[in-house]
Amino acid sequence: MTDVSIPPVAPVAPGEGRPQWSVMIPTYNCADFLRTALEGVLAQDPGPDAMQIEVVDDCSTADRPEAVAAAVGGDRVRFYRHPANVGIANNFTACLQRSRGRWLHLLHGDDSVYPGLYRRVGSLLSSRADIDAVVVGADDIDEAGIVIRKNVPLRPRQQTLDDFEQGIFSWNPLRAPAVMARRSVYESMGGFRPELRYCADWDMWKRMTSRFRLLYDPEVLVGYRIHGRSDTAKMDHSVEQLREMIDSVVIGHGYLPDGRSRAWTREFYSTTRDWALHMLRTGDQRPAIKDASGYATIVVESVLRQQADRILARTAQWHRT
Repeated sequence: MTDVSIPPVAPVAPGEGRPQWSVMIPTYNCADFLRTALEGVLAQDPGPDAMQIEVVDDCSTADRPEAVAAAVGGDRVRFYRHPANVGIANNFTACLQRSRGRWLHLLHGDDSVYPGLYRRVGSLLSSRADIDAVVVGADDIDEAGIVIRKNVPLRPRQQTLDDFEQGIFSWNPLRAPAVMARRSVYESMGGFRPELRYCADWDMWKRMTSRFRLLYDPEVLVGYRIHGRSDTAKMDHSVEQLREMIDSVVIGHGYLPDGRSRAWTREFYSTTRDWALHMLRTGDQRPAIKDASGYATIVVESVLRQQADRILARTAQWHRT
């Protein structure tokens, strides 16, 4: 059955030009970082016949990303601005829907790419018909582009992520700009869930991992920027964020209906419980996250869901044996 909450990504219309790459860059109030993102892509640009480069802006209010796109890329970079703010997940989905390339890279406007990314990943995708997506290494960088956390390899060498389901269903170890996939993958799965704000990418990787084959390359080829203006940073450990993380886990159980994911996510609930208890004890004064009753609810729900999943996981194991 098709999940009606997941927006479709239609195939490219017959006869429309199909470059190998679509580099789609969602932005919202991050024009100062957009220059770096675009410069990194344009330095590897194989030309308009081989690469679509487009910025999709979610109606920014604090800056003018269209001016940056024009100054850095001129006519080479297409720019689309939503007439009204549509939200993170819907803007990501619009990037997928507007893409035309055979391979798709969703590059957040505040992240960056390193030299050789598209040549290396393109070579892998063109030579491995059995691979649907490639995940590369990613460093965490600060506002100035300085590495603040070096890449922690998922695997010691280049290999398929055949046993990755347990890792991705229990936590999200992937950085969004590190994932590049065939457009047909998104056509099959659909776009990002609009009800998810902080976990939309995690939900997408769970769907992708459960249905397609991913290749991991430990070469560090992207930078994931961590800064105080991002939505994730502003709401870090908030009740709203923890609530959505739990919702994402519950949704994800439906992607693997045999019950395996319930055994894998028990540790996750320990994390949300501990974070909520920490916030209760420290009494964080940020207005956006000062919510004692909300944190108490997260604690109770985490404990109850952990116990319920333990029972359901054992029941599923008995049925499988």
